[in-house]
Amino acid sequence: MGDLGNYSIYSGTLSPGTYTFYFGVDLDRDGILNDPLYYDFVTVIVQ
Repeated sequence: MGDLGNYSIYSGTLSPGTYTFYFGVDLDRDGILNDPLYYDFVTVIVQ
């Protein structure tokens, strides 16, 4: 897998609440979401 670099995925304002953001990588470059799929997530609390 190559370097993804930095880029903005959201530049708005979030309302107060709890949000979970996911990032996933599908190793097959066929345009179909299939196994193996590697992902992680982060939970953000906006007050």
